[in-house]
Amino acid sequence: MVEDGWAFEDPWPTFEEALAAATAVAGKARELYGEELVEVLMYGSRARGDHDPESDLDILLVKRYNGPVSEDSSLRELRRFVRMKLAMESADWVMVSLYACSLEQVLEWDTSFYRNVRADSIKIG
Repeated sequence: MVEDGWAFEDPWPTFEEALAAATAVAGKARELYGEELVEVLMYGSRARGDHDPESDLDILLVKRYNGPVSEDSSLRELRRFVRMKLAMESADWVMVSLYACSLEQVLEWDTSFYRNVRADSIKIG
């Protein structure tokens, strides 16, 4: 147990460190998806600045086509990259929640998830 009762040390204690990790993921996503990728968003507690040491890093890939987005080989490859690169840079642990959606979903779907993304997200890279 580390200081303040948390089980783990924060892999990204500052906003700038979380942003740097998200930027690394965004760079790899752009490499994998190319023109299909509209934008990469960091959302959730780290984007809002109210995270705790065990908060995950929430990243949403916004893709160019309409309708729901299913998991594809590029997203699986990106998840492998996250596990390898970010975990190796952290002495402790990393938890990255990585999802993909369409631009239509982000802009038009009226769910609590997308309302929160629209309210809290930060465009990466």
